[in-house]
Amino acid sequence: MHKGTFVRTSRLMAAAIAGLMVSGTSASALVLVEKSEAQKLRADIQKQQHGLVACLVKAATNCEKSGNLVGAECNLATGTATPPADAKGKFAGDIAKCASKLAFLKKAKTLNATTGYTAMGCPGDSDSGTAGDQPYADVTAWQAATPAATRSQINTLAVALGALSGCGSQPDVKSQQKCQNAEVKRISSYAFAIQKCQLACENDYKNKKGDGGNTDSANACSVNANASSGTGDANFNACIAKAYAKATKTPLPPNVDLLVMPSLATALNEANNDVNNENDCP
Repeated sequence: MHKGTFVRTSRLMAAAIAGLMVSGTSASALVLVEKSEAQKLRADIQKQQHGLVACLVKAATNCEKSGNLVGAECNLATGTATPPADAKGKFAGDIAKCASKLAFLKKAKTLNATTGYTAMGCPGDSDSGTAGDQPYADVTAWQAATPAATRSQINTLAVALGALSGCGSQPDVKSQQKCQNAEVKRISSYAFAIQKCQLACENDYKNKKGDGGNTDSANACSVNANASSGTGDANFNACIAKAYAKATKTPLPPNVDLLVMPSLATALNEANNDVNNENDCP
């Protein structure tokens, strides 16, 4: 895998890392009733967002396979590639296919785009340039904005991960690629594991996975400042600890541990809290 794959995949890992929209914490909250239509709808949308990230990771990885440079050759934000990357010409189509899989109202029965959005607490931020969260018009507008926002918002953290991995110090391109491949696999796998822990925690009403369903606490289903452990319920903390132990069997590069992991924690927590623990309806 080329460095482009590493950087691009890292960007995507960040929404998992991101998950999606990064937003500020709201003062109000909204606890949804277990197994209610709104609760099922919200959980399914978050799962779809995780799937979008995984799909984009695959699209970027496939695009980079035919590249011959250490630098990035496939740009997720624009959907373009520098030859010989994307030799099969599928990159833009693969990105579009990822977006086409989203169906935020799939679990809706009586709720519609407007009532469903309000019932979930108006998640997402339609204007990242304005302080606080600016609600979308409805679920349809939120879904439409998610793919592009996800692709562009991941870039900063991903570039940092690529620059700080230390893989550029390897003696040759082949060694650099091997190093980068290992680091992106490690960090992205850990980010996805955290998301699974958070999704289970937020939809747990029996205190088995974190009991997040009964509270809109910003800490119950969050990781700590360096993403090494959980901050809330013991069951959630155990889930994070298990994932972290697996990810760090080989020590993290010092700069990744010092600089990237805190950014990872912030992005994951803000994305999760935006969907589950904030009520931003007007």
